[in-house]
Amino acid sequence: MERVFTGTDISLPYDEFVGKVTSIDKEGNCAILENPLYDGKVCVHSGETITEYHHQVQIKQRTLPEFRTGDVVRVNKAGRVEIHHSKGRNDNALFITENCNCNCISCPQPPVKSRDFDYFFWINQQIIECLDDSCESIGITGGEPLLAEKYFFHTLQLLNEKLPQTNVQVLTNGILLGNERYFESLKELVDKRYLFGVPLYSDFPDDHDRMVNFKGGFYRTMNGLYNLATTEAKIEIRVLLNATTVGRLKQLSSYIYKNLPFVSHVAFMGLEGIGNALHNWNQLTIDYSLTMQEMEESVEFLSNWNIPVSIYNVPLCNLSPRLWPFAANSISDWKRHYADECNQCLVKENCGGVFSTSAKTNVKVEPVLKIL
Repeated sequence: MERVFTGTDISLPYDEFVGKVTSIDKEGNCAILENPLYDGKVCVHSGETITEYHHQVQIKQRTLPEFRTGDVVRVNKAGRVEIHHSKGRNDNALFITENCNCNCISCPQPPVKSRDFDYFFWINQQIIECLDDSCESIGITGGEPLLAEKYFFHTLQLLNEKLPQTNVQVLTNGILLGNERYFESLKELVDKRYLFGVPLYSDFPDDHDRMVNFKGGFYRTMNGLYNLATTEAKIEIRVLLNATTVGRLKQLSSYIYKNLPFVSHVAFMGLEGIGNALHNWNQLTIDYSLTMQEMEESVEFLSNWNIPVSIYNVPLCNLSPRLWPFAANSISDWKRHYADECNQCLVKENCGGVFSTSAKTNVKVEPVLKIL
């Protein structure tokens, strides 16, 4: 393979470079990357070598991606450029591992068994070094991040040292939070800046376990939630709206109120139709119009007991007006989609749209033409 990093004496463990964009030429053909861990500047270009820079990266695209000054990007050994952290967005995340101890039937990104802990830690270390105090929030995701153990904990330590004011959201199935060895390491690192998003699919243990494909997962997750409650970290319970468990939505809301009164937020979430969710779509998908009463009663029950509650990933036209105040604009910019018929909708500007990644599932939308 032709080497894309030319004229450089930078030591690149994976023959990749991660850096912050500090300048871009007017034509968009050249960008300068800097990384505090290395000396000098790296010129990323799609054309002729620019001689004033010793470190050159010849990329394979004809033009550079549409990134901005302050973005953190990675150039891989194939000469491809990928944006890892887009400045000013609130959905940036550090990916810890593709491994997971569950295989949820609704997972949009099914787990992969691989020895990837050290590689992703190296990438994340570079990203963190390139960030500054303007980073208001960042996510941590996988796979199951806690499986990376020392790499996961070291990542949290780096965030605490480099970005002490940044809010951190950790997405986890919660199972390893019930493991005392893991939790003893974790509790020393988290504070009130941290929010843990943990799925709870049902108040019936067997139903939850079937969703996550982990026998005993419900009780381990509950133990993990009780452990988390002893820290300053906030907890978000994530309830997936699906045909398998939606019939007990009211009972689950009651269970959360009675057994998890310390949670900071409950999110009722629509499906993203890719990965396992797409494979199991007919088993999981629901007609919101047929479950609206259960949703209204469940959401309003929690709200009436002063537990903050939101609805994620569901367009307003799929909800009754009673639920519109709870609907959040939760889909990331790069995968938010509005159908052509949405252009005539009266509430489009307040609607979070649908997943562009769910195109194969034909999510039903119907423009709101009258507000009663």
